[in-house]
Amino acid sequence: MKKLFIAFLLSLSTNAIAVGEISAPVVEHKEFIGDFRGQSFVGRKDLRYASFEGDISGANFTGCDLTGAVVKGLAMKANFYRANMRGFVFKNVNAAGSNFELADLSHAVVSGRFSKGNFKMAVLDFANAQDSNFDAAVFNYASLHKFYGTSASFFKANLYRATIIESVLYNVNMALSNVTGAVFVNNDLRKTNQYHIKWATTTYFKNNDMAGRFFELANPQ
Repeated sequence: MKKLFIAFLLSLSTNAIAVGEISAPVVEHKEFIGDFRGQSFVGRKDLRYASFEGDISGANFTGCDLTGAVVKGLAMKANFYRANMRGFVFKNVNAAGSNFELADLSHAVVSGRFSKGNFKMAVLDFANAQDSNFDAAVFNYASLHKFYGTSASFFKANLYRATIIESVLYNVNMALSNVTGAVFVNNDLRKTNQYHIKWATTTYFKNNDMAGRFFELANPQ
């Protein structure tokens, strides 16, 4: 009888250990507050879901995993080349002139000023950029699938061979922009300003809602 009782106590302690192993402590996400201008974050492994508040202008995040990270403040001329920025959040940030070439910004919230930014071959699928400024930015070969950009500005932007599919670009300013070779399929392009837009016969349009004057000279299909 005593052996059975001891076995019972041992089973209880084993279960307690197992439960303790399951409820592991929550890992705190890294916080960067202050002035980080020009600093290099290349090679760091603690940037997933990190938060940056202050100034990261000129900082280098080449190849970094910034999944779910959040930035508030300044990020001018920062380098995010080939960075993983899925679910990234820019909260009304001034990131003018920053480099996002080959970065993955799918599902990101891109809020703020990104004028003269480089988004060449970047992925912005499912990204939300409502009211943001992309004036004179470069989107060559970029992917904007289910991109939400109501009232954003792409004034003088270069969208050469960009792919824009099932996106909302309602009331967007695309005056003087370049859409040569770009693909527009199943988009909401109503009230979009196309003043002196640059296009070519290689620009492809299909099933877009283009009420108004958008691409009126491009003979959309």
